[in-house]
Formats: sequence, structure tokens, C-alpha cells
Amino acid sequence: PNVLSDEPTYAIAAWRYVHSNLRSHRIINGNFQHPPLAKWLYGIAQLTVGHASVPADRVVAAMATLLTGVVLVIWIARLAGRWTGLLAGALAVLLPEAVQGTTLRFGRYAFLDPVAELFVAVYLLLLWEWFASERRRAWLFAAASGVAIGCAVASKENGFLAAVVPVLLCVLASWREPRLLVQRLGQMGLAVVASLGTFALTYAPFSSPFPRIPYLIQFQAHNSRHGHVIGFAGRVSGHPPWWANLWFAGHGMGAAVTVFLLASAALAGVLRRDRLVLFCLGALAGPVIFHGFIAGVALSYYWTLWAPPVFALAALGVAEFARRLRVMPLPGPVPAGAVALALAVPLLASLSLTRRTATITSYGPQVLGPVLAQHGLTGPVLSSGVYAYEFTYYLPHLPVLMSPPASLAAVDAVVIGAPQCRLNTDNRTTRSIVAVNLAAGRLRRIHADPAMTVYEVTGHLAEPAPAQIAAQPPVNLAAGC
Repeated sequence: PNVLSDEPTYAIAAWRYVHSNLRSHRIINGNFQHPPLAKWLYGIAQLTVGHASVPADRVVAAMATLLTGVVLVIWIARLAGRWTGLLAGALAVLLPEAVQGTTLRFGRYAFLDPVAELFVAVYLLLLWEWFASERRRAWLFAAASGVAIGCAVASKENGFLAAVVPVLLCVLASWREPRLLVQRLGQMGLAVVASLGTFALTYAPFSSPFPRIPYLIQFQAHNSRHGHVIGFAGRVSGHPPWWANLWFAGHGMGAAVTVFLLASAALAGVLRRDRLVLFCLGALAGPVIFHGFIAGVALSYYWTLWAPPVFALAALGVAEFARRLRVMPLPGPVPAGAVALALAVPLLASLSLTRRTATITSYGPQVLGPVLAQHGLTGPVLSSGVYAYEFTYYLPHLPVLMSPPASLAAVDAVVIGAPQCRLNTDNRTTRSIVAVNLAAGRLRRIHADPAMTVYEVTGHLAEPAPAQIAAQPPVNLAAGC
């Protein structure tokens, strides 16, 4: 699929980590506004191809997504049965998970979140084992949990959030037994030390690692204060309301899948009412509270990091629903039919996503090079509605003008991007140039796909008059949101 905005940034930073002289890295050019672990893994993968590579990074992200499903299978199968575990893992790997910019599964893209999500799933399993253990075994699992939490935070700075409430619940559950409470507090301290140590260790290869950590904190605090413009629910905002992440999640999975997951999770809460359900709800509480009411920004993919507890709850709910049906005095086909009907929603959604993934076609700037070569166009390209990073990634040597120059004489082609949410690169003057010159026969359309339309310059381009520019619809960042 087409490259997404941050993928080249992470790929370049990852290559610098493993290939350049680490001691020469400045804070500003190493993407140190985010922790380095996921990028370390991406850089190691890039060593196999010998250059900075988004596809190599995507292999790591996809493997992390698959391993997240495996961890859920192991965890839930041990506690609720093999088929329940398999269902939880299948939901984590196969369900739709779209974000703005793609209809495919986000876990296939080289962002930091798929790697962090794997460590979230790992530390949830380890936390459960810690809370269920006693004596020396509990201390071992507390240390292991701390390491996994440290890895999650070292992949994405908010990776610890799912651990906060479960750990607090574990400590509070021991308050009636002073000896156990002291042990739990000591184990929590061990987990915190292990987590901080693991996080700091990922910075060890860099020269002067300590300034980089305050830079991360300062950057994220500044980002939270000043906001990040994002489009959702037909609007744009730099500080979205508390429900924005939930809106992104619902639209990313689709209405039917969202209803299925929420209904199944509710069944788990109503029918089971056990520690495992409370644990999963606690794992969701921290992220929901933080990203809904504390963090000042929200992006369309933040919710994906906290999906594993939801998948676990949904699988537990379906399994408990099936168990209750089996013990009821109903005809044999009725329980099986009811469960099959419930599972039809995720099954059909997964099959649809699989088909969409298997039939990916190239479009947009990814195919612009061949289009221009086919028509012998080698001069500057004037563009509106396409982000510069896409041209830089696919056509690094192509002269692209993101706004009209003083003279249009040298322009060989014009590229107009398809409308999309929060399109900062839309330019009314460029659109007016196309409208005026297309009507006059000085432009000819040579390519169109879902992402862009390409026009070849066939005559001397005329400058549009102010009235013609004003006739173009004003830039609307909320269009398509």
C-alpha cells in the first residue's frame, strides 16, 4: 500500500541508529520526540536490505501484529479454554483496523504502535501471572512485567498506560493482609525499577542519552499544550473532545464490528464477573482516561495500542454466551446457530478485509513516475492536494512545486490530489490554474486514480485572474472528515 506520513521518518531514523555514527546524532534529526526501541528493531530489519526501507520496517510491524495475536492465544487459552484463546488471537489479527489514509489494517504499517502493542499484550500476560503468583515466583513475574512495560514505553511513550490500573488494583486488593501488602508494594517497586532500567537501556548506544529523554518529555508536553490538528466527525480541531479516540476506533473497525465487540465485552462483564474481566477492564481504564481527559491531542490510530484487552473481553463474552446456551434446555442446533450468527459479523468483516488486502493496487504518487515517463514529461510538476512527503518518498529527484511559481512557463504537468480529510496542501490558485487552462485546451488529462489526477501541459499556461481564483471553493479542512 501507499506510504503513510510517518513511515519514511521512522525508516530514516532507524537507519541512522544502526548504520551511522551514533555519537554524531543530534537530537533534532534522530526522531527523538519518540522513544527508540521500535526504530532499533526497524533498523535491524533494514540491515538485511542494506538501506533505509519502509517495506523492511513493515515486515517487523506485521510480525509484531501476528505475535500480539499469539500472545493473546496463550494468555486467554490458559485461563478460559483453547477455543476462547484462539478467538481472541483471531480478533486481534484479522479484524479491520483502518486509520485515516488507508482502508487496510494499521498493524501492517511501519509505525511505532504495532510494536508497542505487542509489548502491551506481553506485559498484560505477565502482570496476570504476577498477580496470580506467590512468594519467589511473584517477584520473578514482577521483574518480567517491568521489563515488558519498559519495552512498551521504549517503543511508544504512552505504552505503560494499560498497566497502571491493574497494578493499583492488585496492591489495593492486598490491603487487608499487611504482610502481602508489603510484598506487593515491594514487587511494584521492583517492576518500576525494571521498567525504568529497560527504558533507559534502549538509549545507551547514543552519546549523552540523558538529554534525549527530557527532549521527548518536553516535545510531548508542548504537543499536548498546543494541539495537533486532526479531522473527525465532520470537523477539525487541534484539541479534540474526549470521545474522539472512540470515534476513530468505531470508524476504523466499522459499525457492525464495533457493535459486536462492545456487545461481547458487555456479555463478559455481565455473565462472568470474575477477576479476568475486571483485569481487562482495568487495562482499558488507564488509556481511556488519559487519552480522553488528560492528553491534549488525539490521532486516528492511538486507539489501536489498547485493542488487546478489548479483544480478550470480546472472546470471553462469546465463550461465556456459548457456555450458557449449552446448559439451557434448547434444541441442539439452536445454541450452535446462535453462536454462528454472532460470529458471522467478525467473520464477514475479516473476509472482506482479506479480499481488500489481496487486491491492493498502486495509485497516487506511487505511479506518477511511470505516468510522466510514458508521456515524456521531465520538467517541474505543479501540485495541489498531495503531501510533499509522498513525492519525496516515491520521486525524490522530481522537481515539485507545492504552490504556483512566479512564472508557469517551465511547468510540464499539474497534479491535483483527490479530496481528503484535513488536506493542508490544497491550493485554490493551483486549482484555478487547472480550471482556466483545461477549459482553454492548454491542459490535457493523462491519468486519474482514487488519489490524484494528472494533467499534461499542452500550451502556454495562463495565469488566472483574481476573480477566477475567488470562484474556486475555499479550502475546507473538514471536507471528507
